[in-house]
Amino acid sequence: MMSLVAAAGLLASGLAGQIVPETLALPSVKTVDGGTFALGGRSATVLVFLTHQCPIANDYQPTLGRLAQDFAKDGVAVLGVHIDPTLSAADAKAHAKEYRISYALFVDREHKLVAQFRPKVTPEAVVIDGKGKVRYQGRINDLYPEIGVRRKEAKTQDLREAIAAVVAGKPVKTPRTDAVGCLIPDLKDFGS
Repeated sequence: MMSLVAAAGLLASGLAGQIVPETLALPSVKTVDGGTFALGGRSATVLVFLTHQCPIANDYQPTLGRLAQDFAKDGVAVLGVHIDPTLSAADAKAHAKEYRISYALFVDREHKLVAQFRPKVTPEAVVIDGKGKVRYQGRINDLYPEIGVRRKEAKTQDLREAIAAVVAGKPVKTPRTDAVGCLIPDLKDFGS
């Protein structure tokens, strides 16, 4: 059995071509602040799978905050999905404060969203349109082109471009990209 710390320390690229249902039943989830976040009913919903122990996911927080702010006027909402089921709401709030996370957060204690969307690493983003169709899944940008390599600045803005396309009602140019980050362990491997 792998401990969370060991699992979070493992880094790997995401796998392109994983099968994700085209249309999903979009539930509501309870956020760490006690609110309700509906996963549908807006121009786009962005899910970002993350963990508080992943340095790559933490490094992307300013970028994710800007995206959430920039697209809020277009009816887009961002939900951070913590994949560590043992993370308390208080610790999730402390993490949000430390990294200035301003978007909604949810702890996926039963890995229901992990099972539904099948991300392989944190951070990995999913963009869902207003009809519940997954329009994009993958990296935020190419700041980390591979494990152990961080550029001074990203050359592509995959998530930003995908959100903009969905908001404009256009096809997403590249609907699937490889995310680079910390491996998401199986649910049974947490707390071991």
